[in-house]
Amino acid sequence: MNAIRGICLSLLILGACRQESAPPNFVLIVADDLPWSALGCYGNEYHETPHLDGLARRGIRFLDAYANAPNCSPSRASLLTGKYPARLGLTDALRPNPLAEREAWVGPEQPRGLLQEEISIAERLQARGYRTACIGKWHLGGEDLLPAFQGFDVTFGGGEPGSHDSMFPPYKGLEDLIPDPQPGEYLTERLTREAVHFVEISKDQPFFLLLSHYAMHRPVQGHPIEEQKYRGKPKVHESDSAEYAAMLQGIDDSTGALLEALHNQGLADRTYVLFFSDNGGTGSETSNRPFREGKGWLYEGGIRVPLIVQGPGIQNPGRDDDTPVMGIDLVSTFLELAGARVPTSEVDGSSLVPLLQEQKLLPRELYWHYPHYSRAGTPPCGSLRADQFKLIEPFDGSDPELYDLESDSGEQHNLAQEFPERTEAMLAAIREWRQSVGARMPVKRDR
Repeated sequence: MNAIRGICLSLLILGACRQESAPPNFVLIVADDLPWSALGCYGNEYHETPHLDGLARRGIRFLDAYANAPNCSPSRASLLTGKYPARLGLTDALRPNPLAEREAWVGPEQPRGLLQEEISIAERLQARGYRTACIGKWHLGGEDLLPAFQGFDVTFGGGEPGSHDSMFPPYKGLEDLIPDPQPGEYLTERLTREAVHFVEISKDQPFFLLLSHYAMHRPVQGHPIEEQKYRGKPKVHESDSAEYAAMLQGIDDSTGALLEALHNQGLADRTYVLFFSDNGGTGSETSNRPFREGKGWLYEGGIRVPLIVQGPGIQNPGRDDDTPVMGIDLVSTFLELAGARVPTSEVDGSSLVPLLQEQKLLPRELYWHYPHYSRAGTPPCGSLRADQFKLIEPFDGSDPELYDLESDSGEQHNLAQEFPERTEAMLAAIREWRQSVGARMPVKRDR
């Protein structure tokens, strides 16, 4: 009876939300290479992120949210399609890694990017009358694989490049993507102006906005005024950096500007705003504490990231949720909130709507497949999270690793020898999963 009552309550809440919003708008803000612990609301005492902290107070802060991959392109492709990178065949960044050419194993061939045959969330929402925009980083292919071929009505600043050489004009590496830069312009601010403009011209129909920042990817450059402020601020940790903090404040200020635009257009009460990162942090300017390693690794520092959701119909806002969730879940979430459901045969993720309504998700496993050497030094490997346990399976014949994340989130104590039955069961599960999604494996290099 309680279960039936809960389902009825969920339907009433969701129905009221849809009637009020008719239908809701979605703003998805994606940071690049941002660690889990970088925001004030995730415990950082040096960085100042008041707008993102406010987003968490008015919404939900997810504590166990994961990127779909430990680096950019596969994580973003999965974010847009709701499919695991292994199923897409896109399992590494679309950028040659010369270091891998000296290694013993060769990673599988990849597609040129996110192929047109894949259906993106923009296409699915576009079919329901949504106006769509991709502002900022793409890195999922060029030419016929650009955002315009994946259901985005408006595009700006995104193309084949995954990185650049300056956050200031002429934006070396992005010259063809950022037209008519003004003297003194800052890249994060320029992308934000374009995003705000999209909100203003789309206020009379439902919209989906993907604001995909180039920050916090290197080069680490903040606005000079903000950098000066942080240089006068005492460090909390040795890795604290004025340049990095100022660059992150640029993302926070951008979030504030978008929230203000939604308020000014009368859209705040019917818009879901989500903040996410494509993978963990990298470089000496930041830290992935309390987690191990960072970008390029399947340890928690490479894949556990911040996720904040604010929007209408959220029950008990200002709370934390420690359910393990993943970027692949957002496609199903957006569609359910928009009044549709995607067939489970077409996506790998689960809708997070029950969590927004303070209910539970059915127990499930989360998987990662990285059959490549990374620039960070990661060997080809795969990973599985089941409940609080996490398995890492190296593909080079090394011993598997098993961690209890509930007691050891830093992954310092390998339990594989202590729990051989659990280890073997999880190895069997991840191997069966790889077969089910057609995951391609590395092969031994022929010397």
